[in-house]
Amino acid sequence: MEEPPVLNKNSLIFNHEALTNQTLFATVFQYMIPSWNNAGRPKKVKTGTIGFNSQTKNLEFFNGSSWLKLPMKKI
Repeated sequence: MEEPPVLNKNSLIFNHEALTNQTLFATVFQYMIPSWNNAGRPKKVKTGTIGFNSQTKNLEFFNGSSWLKLPMKKI
């Protein structure tokens, strides 16, 4: 008998055995935006980096020379 796969909390199982006699496994990926405070901003950072400043409560974007506040809207 085949061993079931090891699944993490972000894995989904799509069971369509009734139609195909197979089980399809898929993994759902989550991306967490990094966070920091003013003093803890990354030092060596690439242009285009986005993060959340927990001190100012703003999303920030690094334009290659400085950190810019990104507009945020409630949804």
